Amino acid sequence: VVTIADDEPRITVEHRIYNRGLWPIQLATWALTCMREEGLTILPIPQEQTPDYMPNFSIAYWPWTQPNDLRFTIGEKYITLRQDPLNKKWFKIAFRNTESWGAYTYRGHLFVKIYSPCPGAEYPDFNSSFAIYTDNDMVELETIGPLNTIAPGAYTEHAEEWYLFTNIRIPLDEKEIEEKIAGPIGKILRK
Repeated sequence: VVTIADDEPRITVEHRIYNRGLWPIQLATWALTCMREEGLTILPIPQEQTPDYMPNFSIAYWPWTQPNDLRFTIGEKYITLRQDPLNKKWFKIAFRNTESWGAYTYRGHLFVKIYSPCPGAEYPDFNSSFAIYTDNDMVELETIGPLNTIAPGAYTEHAEEWYLFTNIRIPLDEKEIEEKIAGPIGKILRK
């Protein structure tokens, strides 16, 4: 179900999966948004504090993903993935994105995908709620719902909000990401 807002550049996308079978089935919703080539993906690294110096963040890598891929950067606060139409290698990672957003910049446009992760829920792919993928043709921003057991005749749903902004150039470093990308997204999340 797609709903376009009247008063702001926002689209709400509700994904539903129905169990039309005869027995319960466990699954997770998986919402892919494919973006055109030559842009930059930006994801926030979880910043929450944990008790007793416990870890708060891990990354799931697919077997064909090379962590030292030059398109991929892990900074202090952000992960970036640059799409390169000349690089045919597949690249995919996933993680539990507790900050609830991912973004893609391309030629002055900024696409933002927001969702609501479920604290304490179990997710697939080593407990990941967000994934990114690229090859030489495109980039995917993928939100993932929690694992649910769906009874026959029932359904599960997963909602996203999409925003589009203009006059946003591709940031050169984390300081620019913080100012030009995370700042506006933070205002959306505080509404």
